Amino acid sequence: MSFLPKQDDPAVAAEEVNTSILAFNEANRLEANFLTLTPRERQVMKFVVEGLLNKQVAFKLNISEITVKAHRGRLMRKMNARTLPDLLYIAARLGPASGSAPNELPAF
Repeated sequence: MSFLPKQDDPAVAAEEVNTSILAFNEANRLEANFLTLTPRERQVMKFVVEGLLNKQVAFKLNISEITVKAHRGRLMRKMNARTLPDLLYIAARLGPASGSAPNELPAF
């Protein structure tokens, strides 16, 4: 939550409040989408956001590359990301909860 400095113009204050509400709603939507992911899809998302190739993700998770592609496709749909940059933006907005923070890596 952030506080808004007092504005002399009510229209400016109303616009700032509306912008804050929209940002809050977007954050809630992204978090709700993230919560629909399976644990494996979250693992795949973490590695994809870190920049690993499908083949590298498959090796780390001890699964086939085709399975990684299937998980990646499902997570892209669930997160409403059309491209990898979209997914990176979403992960950045979610922060450490998405597993994109380097200090949050689980041991495999």
